[in-house]
Amino acid sequence: MNRIQQIITQKGNSELRPSDETLSKIGVNIKTWNKWVKNKKDPELDQLPAIADFLQCTVADLIDTRTPAANVNQ
Repeated sequence: MNRIQQIITQKGNSELRPSDETLSKIGVNIKTWNKWVKNKKDPELDQLPAIADFLQCTVADLIDTRTPAANVNQ
């Protein structure tokens, strides 16, 4: 699970959309970006630095490290 939407919200802009140039740098189209924001899909690890650069955060900020409840007792 990623934290892209939470970071966008923290920045105070719920509609933050990357430019076509930024999307090209990350290697995705707007549909993929929207899936990431809605947590329907996660970016690949090698895409995280470019996303972090765009959102002006760290790569670590993008990763949700909370353990899902289903895995706690395993």
